Amino acid sequence: MQKKTFDRDAARRRVILDAARDCILKFGYTKSSLEDIAKQAAISRPLIYRKFKSKEEIFGAVLEDLFETQYRARNRLSQSREAGGKSLCRSMKLCCLTRGGS
Repeated sequence: MQKKTFDRDAARRRVILDAARDCILKFGYTKSSLEDIAKQAAISRPLIYRKFKSKEEIFGAVLEDLFETQYRARNRLSQSREAGGKSLCRSMKLCCLTRGGS
């Protein structure tokens, strides 16, 4: 039962972070509201508040997720045997706000 709850919480968090990232890219940080994020995520605002205290906390989590994703992607690239130019090019492509490799 606890595993199901953890999986559901992780999935909700992922949906919120993805929606927040999309809203920030579309409207910018200042103009993105929790209402926009809730609509994009197809969840209620109170559910967002159960996971995050504020828009600032969501933004911080979006950035943390982005950096973790990029760190993992760069580690995979550095461990691969690709030519230096190809690795650099792929690394630069991964620097955008996508969840590359997820």
